[in-house]
Amino acid sequence: MLVDRVEAGEGYVRYVQSKNGKRRLITFVTDEQLRRVHGRILDLLTPLGEDLPENVHAFVRGRSIRSNALQHTGAVFTQTFDLADFFTQVKRSMVVDGLTHFGVVSEIARVLADLTTVAGSLPMGFMTSPMLANTSLHRFDADLLALASGQGLTVSRYADDIVFSGAEAFDVTDTFNQVAGQHQLQVNHSKSRSSRRGQRMVVTGLSIATGDRPRLPRTFRAKIRQELHYITAYGLEGHADHLRPKAMSAGGLAAGSPMRNQSTASGSRQSQRDIRKPTRRSPCPDRPDQ
Repeated sequence: MLVDRVEAGEGYVRYVQSKNGKRRLITFVTDEQLRRVHGRILDLLTPLGEDLPENVHAFVRGRSIRSNALQHTGAVFTQTFDLADFFTQVKRSMVVDGLTHFGVVSEIARVLADLTTVAGSLPMGFMTSPMLANTSLHRFDADLLALASGQGLTVSRYADDIVFSGAEAFDVTDTFNQVAGQHQLQVNHSKSRSSRRGQRMVVTGLSIATGDRPRLPRTFRAKIRQELHYITAYGLEGHADHLRPKAMSAGGLAAGSPMRNQSTASGSRQSQRDIRKPTRRSPCPDRPDQ
């Protein structure tokens, strides 16, 4: 049976990916039958997004980083917390509990959990893990809403990113840590932070400091202008060829990744760079060739 093969470690490979100085264990499905089954399970799970709490914004149709940031636009003060090793912390028992909560028969929920967990938890890399993480954390999300409501705050969760906001300064650090502990969730304390109006206030990568709507941060907009300048100067393929070795060396595709050989093969052709300067002046500096 397919369940027995998954439990025996068949049908997928695991490899370590290094990115931005962090090492992540990725699980990549290699068995076509398992991939098709996961696709069907995902089709079953997707409609459940409509029943998820209003504070959950990741991996849900119609919700996004913008809808997440929009909840906090106009806030005077925010506190942000991060869950460590997000998918790994979602255990098989939580997956079963989440599925039954959303109406899946318990016997079927256990089979689905067996097909979508590895070593007793959700793996990073399975297409089913994001939505199952959402359904599995329904009790945690309900407690977050209760915490926020009790203090007149707004709360949202985007995957492992939790943000509280309010009209005045507050501190829910101890209470949040207690709630996370009750659900056996570890907090990455190094990423906990507070921001107030007048400082840089960013939620899921978008600035909420202006008070009317989420916007791209200035640094990001400057980076986009710089990349457009390089594309104009060197051409799209020439600039892509320049970036590809940096992405590979930074661990964008780790050695051992099933996708790396395909990527390196497609990038083996080196196109001639167009080194002409753009016809109009640009405030961006010339790109250093490294």
